[in-house]
Amino acid sequence: MDLMNNNIQNNKYKLKPIIKYAIQSRLFIWIISLLSHIFVNEHDSSASLILSDNSQSYSTLDQIIIYIFGVFVRWDSFFFYHIAENGYIYEQETAFFPFLPYMMRILSNTILYPLQFILNYKCVLLISGVLIVNLSFILATITLYKLGIKIFNDEKFSKIAAICYCLTPSGMFSTAIYTESLFAFLTFLGMEKMVDKKYFQAALIWMITTLTRSNAITYVGFFGYEMLQSSEFKKIANYIYQLVMRKNTSSHFETINVKRLLKSVLKFIVYSCIVILGLVLFQFYGYKKFCLDVKDENGNFIRPWCENKLPLLYSFVQIEYWNCGFMRYYTINNIPNFFLAIPMITISICGIISYCKYDWHRMLTLGLVNIGNDKMKKLDISRTYYSSYLLPHIILWIFLVLYCCTSMHIQVITRFFSSVPTLYWFVAWLIYSHNEFKINTDKVNNNSNSSSSNGRNWGYIILYYFIFYGILGVVLFTAFYPPA
Repeated sequence: MDLMNNNIQNNKYKLKPIIKYAIQSRLFIWIISLLSHIFVNEHDSSASLILSDNSQSYSTLDQIIIYIFGVFVRWDSFFFYHIAENGYIYEQETAFFPFLPYMMRILSNTILYPLQFILNYKCVLLISGVLIVNLSFILATITLYKLGIKIFNDEKFSKIAAICYCLTPSGMFSTAIYTESLFAFLTFLGMEKMVDKKYFQAALIWMITTLTRSNAITYVGFFGYEMLQSSEFKKIANYIYQLVMRKNTSSHFETINVKRLLKSVLKFIVYSCIVILGLVLFQFYGYKKFCLDVKDENGNFIRPWCENKLPLLYSFVQIEYWNCGFMRYYTINNIPNFFLAIPMITISICGIISYCKYDWHRMLTLGLVNIGNDKMKKLDISRTYYSSYLLPHIILWIFLVLYCCTSMHIQVITRFFSSVPTLYWFVAWLIYSHNEFKINTDKVNNNSNSSSSNGRNWGYIILYYFIFYGILGVVLFTAFYPPA
């Protein structure tokens, strides 16, 4: 992507306020969760069982640590915590990928090892998890901010987007021992490397990301998009467009450099293989542990999925234990969960349609066909959110919306989208464009007493939803109430 690198240096990174917003937002959520823990009756007491062990002694300091940070261990956190302590014992635990829990174990046994002399090991693991997750959130905020500046060349817009991320409605899941913050950081970092054209580094980062959550394999699409943007593919696309859409049979087919074409394809294959390597290695680990190492007296596999032609443990676990799969969640009992997802789905659809309506031709041709529209090129430069550089991100957003609405527990879309930068860019654009328009209107009407109100600012309305849902989520999460 050619991102006007010559002008980026004019937008110096102002990281101090970004870091401050990120830290303040985590402290706010922590305080709300502690107050909820004190004043709201918990629906479940599993956290105390997970964090304590009757066979071990706990000091007063241990009890304080558990009380202060135990609010971050709820729901899926149990699995990550158990894996960090004991490794993968049960088949259903493989739905939770290893990078976060093993980072917790490594940190506890290296940098934080001295704490084991004064704290129980369970407490050290708890501190490790909280540190990793919240540090990842701060790094994710910084990386999103820097990514925005590199793509849009606009510091103010990027700052607004970063603040929107700090107010994400899945705030508690970005603070508790979940993968949301770590996954978002790795996602944004890989995207930043893509902008810098450091494709190998991006592939390596996203390989680690596939060890954090499975949906990182969708990022191979960015390499596919880069392949299609090569000059040779554009020649092919332009010829097909002229032949099929314009019915121009006399269109000249430009000479294709086969070597350059194959080089583009080879790069895509290599980078894609690197990205999915993390997922492949983890699936092989599961196959060895639950298939090859566990057989009956006759040497036959015990688990049914081991007999499949493509024995993917992750797919089996999602269906068997969580009932995830195409249209499986569409039942009467799950109707309330769909209502919880409606705001995020609506925001996403509005963001996608807004981008597509700006230039349907660009969207339908993936930006491969140039129709010589100079007016659109000028508008593309002047309108931040509608930049052509966002096209692969919008395509990813469309895919994730379709996947969430058909194959997942729909209520988790709020936290699932915490790592989708286009969500924050769209909200930031609604705020940014409205404010800019208001400033221009005020300049025109500065000699009159007329109102400069230009209707509702939907960006702020969405932020109010972010804040309300986020605070409500903290209270419900802490008390062991859904959604989780």
